[in-house]
Amino acid sequence: MNMLKAFRRKHSILFCLGVVVVCWVIGLKCAGFIERNTLGRIGLSDRMEDGVSTIFCDGLVLVIAFLILWATDRLAIVGKKGAGFFRGLAVAAVPLSVSCLGIVAFVTMFQVGAAEMEQKLGTHPVFDAASVATLISFLFVGITEEMTLRGIVAETLLEHFGTSRDAIWKAVIISGVMFGVTHTINLFVASPVYVMGQVVSAAGGGILYAAIYFRAGNIWVVALVHALHDIMASSVIWLGGVTTSSALSMVGGPSLFPYAMAVVETLIAVFLLRKKKIGQVAQSWPELEQWHAE
Repeated sequence: MNMLKAFRRKHSILFCLGVVVVCWVIGLKCAGFIERNTLGRIGLSDRMEDGVSTIFCDGLVLVIAFLILWATDRLAIVGKKGAGFFRGLAVAAVPLSVSCLGIVAFVTMFQVGAAEMEQKLGTHPVFDAASVATLISFLFVGITEEMTLRGIVAETLLEHFGTSRDAIWKAVIISGVMFGVTHTINLFVASPVYVMGQVVSAAGGGILYAAIYFRAGNIWVVALVHALHDIMASSVIWLGGVTTSSALSMVGGPSLFPYAMAVVETLIAVFLLRKKKIGQVAQSWPELEQWHAE
């Protein structure tokens, strides 16, 4: 434990890279191996297995994240209030509102266009036990990725660089890029063109989530925002009655949408960390002075 804490302090960026490798490569690979030899033999439907598999895999990565936080004496972030949960939601008002409105719009669209959807995609809107499992899986993804990429990586970088304006942006950008790079693991299941767009979009999302986390100082705020975004973005999976692999097969050719999303998300982050508000980061992280004094 002491060695890991010392390594985190002296080699923060290498520590963060190691966390990403352990969680996303080793963790997910081990989870995938176990899942194939357990869930694969139960005889679940494809959609149900999709959701349960994600819960299982991300659950294992979440356990690894908690162990890292415990070993580095940073488990307190789980109960950290920061600016407060509801004030944190106010900070995240724009992405939160977009996700909620998007979910309502997609539910309406799927219900109104049920016949057309069945004709074009060969499926129809459905909400069953598999849909519930998928929704829970998105919640797990949001919590796991935020606990790891913001709770460990971004927080470590913020502690390392400090709370000056330049330091905050270093932590935001580096953690955002790392978050984007983790999505290259999807090259195993999707085309390089699609994954490249996903990497860029995720990097923009990572920058936005880090900005929200630093302002709010509350991991549960950004976990909720992240989960709702994933629920909106993957509506065709939980509401359209298809599996993840089927949804990926519907993706067409190259699109500028993921790149445009990355630009929009980055601009929102710039707004959140504008000169007038960036001082709130230090207010949400008063313990940084103590950590630097250690």
